[in-house]
Amino acid sequence: MKKIWVLILCGALIFCLGFSPFEIEDPQGSQGNNYFKQGDYQKAEESYIKALQGNSPKAAIYYNLGNTYFRLDQMEKALEQYHKALGETGDTESGLMREIKIDSRFNLGNTYMQGKKLSDAINAFRKVLKIVPGHQGALNNLKIALYQLQQQKKKEQQKGNRNQDKKKGEKKAQQQQSPKPEKKTPQKKGEKKQPPKDKQKKKQQAGTPQKGKEEQKKEKKDLTKQDGKNILDALRQREKNLQMQHFMIKEQRSDKADKDW
Repeated sequence: MKKIWVLILCGALIFCLGFSPFEIEDPQGSQGNNYFKQGDYQKAEESYIKALQGNSPKAAIYYNLGNTYFRLDQMEKALEQYHKALGETGDTESGLMREIKIDSRFNLGNTYMQGKKLSDAINAFRKVLKIVPGHQGALNNLKIALYQLQQQKKKEQQKGNRNQDKKKGEKKAQQQQSPKPEKKTPQKKGEKKQPPKDKQKKKQQAGTPQKGKEEQKKEKKDLTKQDGKNILDALRQREKNLQMQHFMIKEQRSDKADKDW
């Protein structure tokens, strides 16, 4: 941990040292450097823009203007000016243009770091080290950028894990709230499959009135048989009564005839 803090402090120091302006012979460019050193970055910007209209080498002006935009916290404009400065240097490997190329790449890395574009920053510092392997600022800032990128990926992974845990928790809560399906009892061999309780209950309810109708029908049938028997018995009894009356009338007539004799 101590090593990391040392790297950060050293990187912050070198980070600032990378923004010294290059000297410009043009009066407007020279005036811009004075404003920059005084911290008046708005006036420095105006002077550098006027210097671009002159005949001075533009690579140094673009570089100084990039530093000015960095101080004004206009990072996109700063990146644009550093890239223009690199475009002016071309393939030069010596003299002032070589120095502008190295510092422009170094400050590109610093600007990318400021905007949390760590992969771009790492790429810029490695290009500096390709030109100057012992560049102390690029070495230290590269270590810091690599460490920050590692921490950034770690945080993203932790955030992703938390989101997954949250989704799992929500899914588990939904499963607990939803009704559990009824467990099916395994059916034994030869055993008839029982209908579901709801269907069985409905069948019983539907069967109850049907059974009453059958009983009523049976009772009605039994009553009909009994009534027929009663009527038949009554007819037979009536016939007997009529026969008895007929016999008695006949006897009475016989007795009367005997008396007449």
